[in-house]
Amino acid sequence: MKPPASTRPDLVGDGLDLEPLLTAAEVGAWLKVPTKSVYGLPVRRVRLANRSVRWRPVDVREFIQRRLEQP
Repeated sequence: MKPPASTRPDLVGDGLDLEPLLTAAEVGAWLKVPTKSVYGLPVRRVRLANRSVRWRPVDVREFIQRRLEQP
């Protein structure tokens, strides 16, 4: 994914930081768990305001990677 021309390249990491933040409902749908369960998962979150929380897709993917079982 190529960043828009207005994006400062010095602030852009690996390109994954350009992905939109996810709501608890979106994370729950992705992981197939109830929305309320998302808040208890050990996934890093972004607090936008006192009652507004979002998750970065990269952090959800890292959570999934950490939970993989070895055969």
